[in-house]
Amino acid sequence: MIIAIVDFSVAPENQAVALNILAGDGVAATAIKGNLGFRAFTDAGSKTHVGLMHEWTDQAAFDAYVASPGFATVGAQLRPLMTGAPTSRRFEATLYETVR
Repeated sequence: MIIAIVDFSVAPENQAVALNILAGDGVAATAIKGNLGFRAFTDAGSKTHVGLMHEWTDQAAFDAYVASPGFATVGAQLRPLMTGAPTSRRFEATLYETVR
């Protein structure tokens, strides 16, 4: 399983805009084979933070997303809103347990 966590900052007036862009990308990303989850979020109390966590079954599925036209489009839409460089952490993980 691949888990990617992206964090970046925007001006306060652009936080909702960035979340809406990611929400649209989430619809497309969840349609890609191998997507297990796609969640955009903010830090409580922050008017500038935007985050994204997405999960993929394997490296090939993640690579397909990164190579998709939608990924390029979202990057082109988000970069002008960012007030600094984004941080993207990518993890190879083993699912230990799912509790419901």
